[in-house]
Amino acid sequence: MKKFVLVSVLSLIAATQAHASKARIQALQKAEFLKDSQTVFENPAHVNSLGKYLTMEMGGTTNTSAPKAEGGLFADEFGANMGVYVGHLSPIQQSLRAGATASEGQNNPVEVFYAKDGWGASVALSNFEDKTTDVKEQYLALRYGIDKDGMELSATVEAIAVSETATDKTVGAPYVTVNYEREMGTSYFFSKLAWGSGKREAAAGDTNVNDIGAEVGILSRKIKNVYYGASLSYAKREIGKDITAMNLPIFAGVEADLTSWSVVRASISQSFLLSNTQDKNQTAPADAVITNKNDTTVAAGLGLKYNNFALDGVVAGSTTGSINGNDVLTQASITYNF
Repeated sequence: MKKFVLVSVLSLIAATQAHASKARIQALQKAEFLKDSQTVFENPAHVNSLGKYLTMEMGGTTNTSAPKAEGGLFADEFGANMGVYVGHLSPIQQSLRAGATASEGQNNPVEVFYAKDGWGASVALSNFEDKTTDVKEQYLALRYGIDKDGMELSATVEAIAVSETATDKTVGAPYVTVNYEREMGTSYFFSKLAWGSGKREAAAGDTNVNDIGAEVGILSRKIKNVYYGASLSYAKREIGKDITAMNLPIFAGVEADLTSWSVVRASISQSFLLSNTQDKNQTAPADAVITNKNDTTVAAGLGLKYNNFALDGVVAGSTTGSINGNDVLTQASITYNF
């Protein structure tokens, strides 16, 4: 549980292109310059750069599946770039609700996008109730972003986030995330800020939850097909007592065509010097600071292209060192550009 909570805290400021997918983002760690069907959930203005497409992420059908099925259709309508996306879960609410004693995840979320002239906006919502078990959940989020002349500014406000069971209730709003990015020649600066508050109500007692997180980083794309850089992030979740995490990862990645119909991508990251975590909710000595614990991570992926179709997947063997037929093109997605 401690490991899960610390990962959740770090995810507060990781929200995580030609058309791509979860698989591409996973394979290219910290590639903040990407624009694809997943980054529109951070900056909806990215819709203006993606054209018309249908994308489908393969996964399970339940709201606890990892990965989970989702997808959307985007086209030009009414003089703007518009889209409808179904099945995408808020990673912030997943983190908040997963740590509760009893809670219900989002069910059948829908998000509608509208973008033009360098800006974009979206509205995301879900509304579920099961009267047979006395379980329900509601969610509403608003996003707005600008992507123009090498500068990006975007914000998401999760205004309503409530999960209720017969005995427990989890509130995960208001929650605000703000992102600023700037392209400077072959360099790229990025920053993120997250703030939120909520509450867990249970028979054993109520617990307030307060989050704050920030990250700044810079990367270079000076070498063809290669990027590299570093970032510094800090996150704190107050739930009873403080859980804190500071991370200074250095990273590098590559994405290059293997043939005219295939592309290979891979990346590596590792924390450096300042990285530490602490969970004061633990009993001594487990409540002490952990510094520079090993976290070297290599990720890899493969993309296949044919006419207007793109198939992306993760090479699962990148985390085991052994690759066979079962390790290629896992967590796959299909995108059709029209």
